[in-house]
Amino acid sequence: MRTVAQQTVRLVTRRLGVFMLVVYLLSSMDRVNVSFAALTMNDDLHFDPGIYGFGVGLFFVSYMLFQLPGAALIRRFGAARPLAIMMVAWGFCASLMSCINGRFDFYVLRFLLGLAEAGVVPAATFYLANWVPRQNLGRIMTWAALSLPMAVIIGAPLSGWLLTQHSIVHSLPGWRWMFFVEGLPTVILGVVAYFRLTESPAEVRWLTHEQREWLMRELEKDRPKQSLSTYSSGQTAGLWTVLSDRNILTIALAYFCIAMGTYGLLYWLPQVIKAASTGLSPMAVTLVSTMPWIAAAAGMLLNGWHSDRNQERCRHVATGALIGALGLILSCAFSSPWLALLGLVATGFGQGAAQGLYMAIPIDLLRGNPAAPTAFALINMIGNCAGLVGANLIGWLRNATGSFSMPIEVLAAVLVVGALLLVSLPRLTPGRQLAHQ
Repeated sequence: MRTVAQQTVRLVTRRLGVFMLVVYLLSSMDRVNVSFAALTMNDDLHFDPGIYGFGVGLFFVSYMLFQLPGAALIRRFGAARPLAIMMVAWGFCASLMSCINGRFDFYVLRFLLGLAEAGVVPAATFYLANWVPRQNLGRIMTWAALSLPMAVIIGAPLSGWLLTQHSIVHSLPGWRWMFFVEGLPTVILGVVAYFRLTESPAEVRWLTHEQREWLMRELEKDRPKQSLSTYSSGQTAGLWTVLSDRNILTIALAYFCIAMGTYGLLYWLPQVIKAASTGLSPMAVTLVSTMPWIAAAAGMLLNGWHSDRNQERCRHVATGALIGALGLILSCAFSSPWLALLGLVATGFGQGAAQGLYMAIPIDLLRGNPAAPTAFALINMIGNCAGLVGANLIGWLRNATGSFSMPIEVLAAVLVVGALLLVSLPRLTPGRQLAHQ
């Protein structure tokens, strides 16, 4: 017979874990589907790798610029309602991608999509910090992070099929139909979330009184023992507090390095496979592209379980990043496309192990801290600079060298730097206060 603790953890994992998985899944699909659309869209609209890379990167310009305003909204209104509104907005922008007719439309809608999604990760991270005890955090974060490989595993064949559908609506090109269809579920879920999400366990009805009491006690144990009255509730004070903390900045820079590897895999993998295996149809390319992401899902599950078992985060993430770097190097070392794919599968495993667990590091560190939303936003903002830098850098190097070998080697080096930054951190105390002036 299960104890109250086991019953509560199981219910929270099932409810919130699955919900966050779906939220992140839809977010990831609305980002990753452009990589599949590029297989035919680039030819239809006459986009070269530079135009495509710049458009992909513009998402991250607005995504970064609006992180801190998003954090201010979360601090004022909580996480639940803002998260739901953001979902409706990004789903609408994702569907509008079906209407682009040239580079200007592409650039504008990528920018608007980034703006709409800017506060999603800080809101979701802050929401989870208010719900999940520390000892169970790794597995919940793994559930949420599984969305990225699932977006490819599910989205790749779905997108590949939609790309072949030219006659569903008045001979609309398949990539247009794909953008339109894949944005709609986010709008629907956002409307449902607006009316169903509760801000904290104290307000929820699907836990018994005994389960609510146990969960609230566990969450209170995880909060810092120090008084938090010295913190200003203003956005400027919160930002200065975060910027003055060396460990937070190190975590953010390491996230930048690891995210660059993930986004490189996310946005360029189908084109890397297409270049290495000439003759494959778009549908075949999308199916082969799922293999590294299946490995990523395995890496996420294994590393999340092992991290919770050992109650350690940084070295688990660093190990995953090093495995990812090794896989990238191996993918360049083989002339056989299938051996190169084996290296990319290893990369997927390592990247999944690193990316899936990463946000558990700042959640552990900042639980219960009033500056947490600003810190989550800053870490996410700096980390996602990798999308802007990486997408443009890979496109530029691909144009300059005529192959993907050098871009892949650069990504491997960046992953190694990220791993070294993480292992350089001192042992972090969960729930501690940030340094402040």
